[in-house]
Amino acid sequence: MFGELARLRFADLEKQASQLTEQLKNAGLSGASNQLDFIKTTLRLFKQEFVSRCEYGWPPNPAAWDDSYSESPKGLWTRGEAPPVLELEFQGWFQCRLATDTDGAGVRRGCTGNSFAIGDEPDLDRIIRFQPTGATERSHCQPVGVKVIAARLLKSALDAPTEGVPVPRLVGAGVKLLGAPKFEGRNHLVSEDGEPIDPFDLLIETDDGLRLRRRVRGIPVNDMTPLQRRGSGRFPAGAKVSLNAMRANIARIGNINSPQSMVQERIVRLQEDYAKIPAENRLSRDAEAIQFRIRILKEANWSSRSIRWTRFFFDCEYLHTLSDQMEAKLDKVEPPFRVREPKGVPATDSNSKWLIHYHLGFFDSDALAGYIHGTLHIPVEHG
Repeated sequence: MFGELARLRFADLEKQASQLTEQLKNAGLSGASNQLDFIKTTLRLFKQEFVSRCEYGWPPNPAAWDDSYSESPKGLWTRGEAPPVLELEFQGWFQCRLATDTDGAGVRRGCTGNSFAIGDEPDLDRIIRFQPTGATERSHCQPVGVKVIAARLLKSALDAPTEGVPVPRLVGAGVKLLGAPKFEGRNHLVSEDGEPIDPFDLLIETDDGLRLRRRVRGIPVNDMTPLQRRGSGRFPAGAKVSLNAMRANIARIGNINSPQSMVQERIVRLQEDYAKIPAENRLSRDAEAIQFRIRILKEANWSSRSIRWTRFFFDCEYLHTLSDQMEAKLDKVEPPFRVREPKGVPATDSNSKWLIHYHLGFFDSDALAGYIHGTLHIPVEHG
């Protein structure tokens, strides 16, 4: 009885939010309308998840998952043919300016959580940026940018990297996610820690015009049913906080000795910046922003055991396929090869699926940026 009353109440709240959203839109109040539309979607998801969890629990039993939009790599290339592949290794810094618990996902400046928009910075927008375009980079932070660091052709997806033939023109290519992707968790409403990224539309692009693009199949994650989301294969394969993960990222980053040294060095640089501000301007917005950043950095300290410290040790691992529309522009690439086209329905042709495996971690709460490293395997045909 309670469950049915709760479902009806959620439905009523969603309906009222829809009506008010439309009224605000018609009145020309697009900003308020967009904010309320976010809340309306959250109410819809709350209703769906409530009903689903009452019936299937949380997370739902895998036997109940709906694989209509699955990008799960289970069984890929472990049974039958393993095709030749182009193997691309990539890594770099990404930025994601999102509100965190205990703030709601749609909070624009940060209030009670651990992430904040400071001074004249634009509002938090939750968008994951692999490149500096649109990013809000702060002084003395690592520059945003994810690039291909190695490219090779392998005779089989099961071959070791050392067996590959280098493809030099793809080294240094920019890695982008298109379509303003976000972590879709809504404060653990549709996901536990480690949310799916949606949309996931991947582009690898060189300065001289080579392009490789493909996206996951299906509808937006939040338009799926709860069981379709769980069956999508887009949730992390693992999420943990570990010393080994932190050390592995430090080794890849290359210019950081430890979280402590990075934090302390940045504090010193910001204090130097503050000291250069004339006394009469110490209450300016720029001065206050520097002081705020210093306070945030001081909380990212091993002795505090704060979330800002443990984020340096966080590692979230994703492993899924890309099997929807693709684009490949490989003019005069050497050695010559072409991307394997799907035979029949792309979602069922395992030997044309792209496989991506990546880790997100070492999140810097001052820069609102983290480190990503991963590998993309693209089935190809030589010649």
